[in-house]
Amino acid sequence: MNQSIYSMSLQRYLFILIALFVVLLAGLQLFMISYVQEQMASEVESKSRTLSEQAVDLLVKTLPLQPDEPIVWENNSSVVINIKKTPAEVVDLGDGYQFVTGDQSQTVTVQRVSAAHTGMVRQQLRRRLDQMEFGTFSNNYAFSVGFNNDDEIHQQVVQFNEQGSAVDQYLDYLIWLTIGICSAGLLFAYWLANHISRPLADLSSGFLDLERGKLGKQIEASGVQEVKATLERFNHMSSRLEKLNQMEKRFQQQHQLAELGDISRGLAHTLRNPINTIGLAIEQISQPDLTEHQRIDLAHQARQKINHIDNTIKALLSLTATGVDRNQSVRLNTVIQDIIMELSMAGSPPVIYTPSQDIQLIGSDIEIRSMLHTLLVNACDASGANDQVSVFAERSVQNVVVRVIDQGPGLSKTIQENLFKPHVSSKSEGAGMGLYITKRIAQSHYQGDVTLQNTPEGGCIATLTLGSPESGSI
Repeated sequence: MNQSIYSMSLQRYLFILIALFVVLLAGLQLFMISYVQEQMASEVESKSRTLSEQAVDLLVKTLPLQPDEPIVWENNSSVVINIKKTPAEVVDLGDGYQFVTGDQSQTVTVQRVSAAHTGMVRQQLRRRLDQMEFGTFSNNYAFSVGFNNDDEIHQQVVQFNEQGSAVDQYLDYLIWLTIGICSAGLLFAYWLANHISRPLADLSSGFLDLERGKLGKQIEASGVQEVKATLERFNHMSSRLEKLNQMEKRFQQQHQLAELGDISRGLAHTLRNPINTIGLAIEQISQPDLTEHQRIDLAHQARQKINHIDNTIKALLSLTATGVDRNQSVRLNTVIQDIIMELSMAGSPPVIYTPSQDIQLIGSDIEIRSMLHTLLVNACDASGANDQVSVFAERSVQNVVVRVIDQGPGLSKTIQENLFKPHVSSKSEGAGMGLYITKRIAQSHYQGDVTLQNTPEGGCIATLTLGSPESGSI
């Protein structure tokens, strides 16, 4: 879980963080709107019920009974009013109106409602009011009013227009507004995460290009001030690295030219002896008093010197060669066995090699053969006629390791300190170029190395380590 979080990109991390914050605020807002809506509905219902009860209670207390109300009472008594006869008389009221009185009598019957009847009605209404029950529905737009007595249950449902609530319309508007703000916030979170992380992603890509050797990589400087300054520093650093790389290449070329000059001078001095030997052999062969056997020996010596000169020139060419194909699949066992057969035909001490596995590596067949040939020839030259040379090859995780063990006298301290310098050799006729060239090829093109060290039993062990050409793995 933690590993997946740490491996998350900065853009996704920022977007999720800001989006969670926006969604949390929107959720809280919607919750508060829903809570306020429920509280308002509950408060309106409670206050409406209380107001209705108080209004009905006040109405009951102040209710005047009218004669035309459809209430029938038993044993109603009547009051008879007798108006006595009086003489007729005209009374002038003014403005042309007159009132005439006369001998009349009339009986008026008036229904009598006693105070006790009024109290009974109020008590009955009070009981009905106490028996009323209010109920609401889930949509808050309808409620029911009902009461029950001993004989029957009465209920009436009152329905309001759902579209007519201004409060609910306002709350719905707030809900949609919150959803809209949340959506806009998510879009803003995506834009902000991309705006912040894009320059850093470009910076990461730039460092990856530098790692792959693309020096001089330039990226657009954008973003906030600190990020923009970092990108500008990267561009400056990349330009400096490109210039330093070019300077290093020029220095290497100059160093190589100087080194080749030293090698050439040493090589000319080294080749002088075998050339002189060949010249003397030719002069002696031309003498008439030599036997056939002596002529054959001189020809053999001249041929050996010619082979020595040829090997020295080949080694120099392998060091300075360009355009070498290092993508070949080389069978190491085959190369070692070919060199052993060549040495056995030349009369060298026996070389023991038992392949433990089929080892293949990518590289140049000529270079690999030249390096192994140098180690085996040196081991054979250092060994006596009755000694033997052992060869071991194995593959490690990233490299191929070849060990050549001889039974010679070993390395002296003087030779060991200058072993891989040009023109350093313990052999009288050696050019001192073999180990130098082998080490240069192994380090320059195969990410490898060559080491020599004495063994406690006597002799020397030479170790050649090879990787893939121009890379660190096989």
